Amino acid sequence: MDAELFLRDLEAKPEWLRSLADGLDAAPVWGAVPPGTRRVVLIGMGSSRYAAAVIAARLRASGVHAVAEYASAEAATPGGAGTVAIGISASGKT
Repeated sequence: MDAELFLRDLEAKPEWLRSLADGLDAAPVWGAVPPGTRRVVLIGMGSSRYAAAVIAARLRASGVHAVAEYASAEAATPGGAGTVAIGISASGKT
């Protein structure tokens, strides 16, 4: 881990969270599931997996069948017609 990059990431969080909150106020995303979607599978590792679990819970609360999976899982929720898969990466590299 690069301590300097980690510190920069932490210092940037308040600005990014304010920006995210403003964006959600302007255009709520929880109802923006494409028509014909039967299931949403969110995939992540580490902290991204925790973020996926929160998003899946919010989607389920709005009536969408959503699950969070570990990217490293050998066996996961099957895909198929009507499945939307969303990969989540904190770094954008994994």
